[in-house]
Amino acid sequence: YTFIDCINLKKIDFPEMRKVMTGSFHNCTSLEEVKLENLEALGERAFCGCTKLKKIELPRIKYLGINVEEGEDEKWWYDGDAFVGCNSLETVVLGNSLMYTDEHYLFEGCNSLKDVYCYATNPPMYRYDSDWDIRQFIGDFVLHVPASSIEAYKETAWGKIMQSHNGGTDYVGERTIVAI
Repeated sequence: YTFIDCINLKKIDFPEMRKVMTGSFHNCTSLEEVKLENLEALGERAFCGCTKLKKIELPRIKYLGINVEEGEDEKWWYDGDAFVGCNSLETVVLGNSLMYTDEHYLFEGCNSLKDVYCYATNPPMYRYDSDWDIRQFIGDFVLHVPASSIEAYKETAWGKIMQSHNGGTDYVGERTIVAI
């Protein structure tokens, strides 16, 4: 919770930062620009409530919405919630080294989300809890992936998240996986 509730913080530029842990920029409601070129791990609620954030690029991200402990045996666990309440977020760009992510509320409340670019050739491991359907919490967006990987993404939990569904008052909409 390093910068929690820093409501006047508009820009961050930490070119050497490799890890952002739980709630680091939680409720930085004026945050508009983020530069984290070497970030490898983004923990739970890292940007939760950053209501003015429109775009985030994480070119070297490996762990998204996951907390990582480094040491002799690297340990990681799923927590999610990385972008909850970022209601202005329109674009997310994830580099080709993304290996693990968590769906649990990852983009909840990101009603402006239009495009997620994921350059990882192999679909990142994406925990999907079949008893908890998060598709109802996110709007329509397009997932852009390498052309050679579209079918692989469709066969994973990423594909399931991108499907429309019916369920009474649950979300019904269109999501698409396309080539970058």
